[in-house]
Amino acid sequence: MSIACECSRGRLHLNSDWAMLEPVDRDYRPVPPGAASHTVLLTNLANRVQPVIRYDLGDSVTLGTEPCSCGSPFPALRVQGRCDDELWLRNANGEWVELLPLALTTVVEDFAGAHQFQVVQVAPDALRVRLEETDRNARESLWLNVARALRSYLDAQGLPGVALHLDAAPLERSASSGKLRRVVASRRASA
Repeated sequence: MSIACECSRGRLHLNSDWAMLEPVDRDYRPVPPGAASHTVLLTNLANRVQPVIRYDLGDSVTLGTEPCSCGSPFPALRVQGRCDDELWLRNANGEWVELLPLALTTVVEDFAGAHQFQVVQVAPDALRVRLEETDRNARESLWLNVARALRSYLDAQGLPGVALHLDAAPLERSASSGKLRRVVASRRASA
């Protein structure tokens, strides 16, 4: 059973007769239609043996505010993607520079070839990268590609002084959903 289906206009419509989505902010307060959520909670009571109640999907969504022109009675929604953190890093002048998670994941995935990874901000001018690669030689080769791609991106953003470190720790998953957050901001680092 799918949560949503695409209409003839290319929009996703929530199968609200089977599932309920609750777009929420970082503090799990409801977000109104038309505003992007931090994450979304799914409730599905169709399976009486094992119902899903307020499961954190880890995706940012926006519920539509207007009826879709296709005529569907079901609410339209747009999926923005994973709710990774924005990073705020300090440049050489002490100014804060925002890095969006989509840009970082694109650099690491598309330009470096890493698919299971985590970029963790540990200071205003330092990032640690965790890679899920069991073979040591493959990990070192992948790290060289990731470091080169990230360095090029950071330099282009005016952040040549940001330190990059390989972190041997395993990838951390969300305790509530079990999903991987690929970009994680340390709240202390950006304070």
